[in-house]
Amino acid sequence: MTKLRIVLGDGDKHHRLQMRNMLQRGGHQVLEDGEDSQGVMRAVRRLHPDLVIVDVGLAGLGGLEVAELVSEERLAPVILISSGWEQVMARRIKNAGVAAFLIKPITEGELLMAVDLAQDRFSEVQELEKEISELKDTIEARKVIEKAKGLLMKTRKISEADAFARLRQMSMNQRVSMRVVAESLILSFEQGRAI
Repeated sequence: MTKLRIVLGDGDKHHRLQMRNMLQRGGHQVLEDGEDSQGVMRAVRRLHPDLVIVDVGLAGLGGLEVAELVSEERLAPVILISSGWEQVMARRIKNAGVAAFLIKPITEGELLMAVDLAQDRFSEVQELEKEISELKDTIEARKVIEKAKGLLMKTRKISEADAFARLRQMSMNQRVSMRVVAESLILSFEQGRAI
């Protein structure tokens, strides 16, 4: 199990202490605990924790709003805690992007399992977002290369294969990516210079 750095928010001092002790026995470090939403958000932004655990009834904005902010800004996974379950909150909880939802009283086993699951899910989502970003970059690079290839074909009156070979050769000669070469060619063309 990975030791996580955690920010904890709960208006009940006794419950905060209880959770802090459970988390520490589980090998985690509680960086800071707070009793209101402003304090928790300041701690999250300042300390960059691996996980945030907040109670729905947190003073100030409220735990649900803190969960929404932290999730929206992709600062850390969030475990939301409540003293009860209200059906009207179900949709907001789902939309808040929380990694886990626990109802008090919480056992040590439940808390530590939720911590592990929250971190695993957050890591999976981050990996997927990274893959999506890389795929978008690849698609954009292909579009630029295709445009440059088309310009070469049109201005040099060469085949698609020859245009691609020329781009590839320029890329190797300049020791830069084909995208950089393609962008340079397009810019030259747009500025009226020979390509």
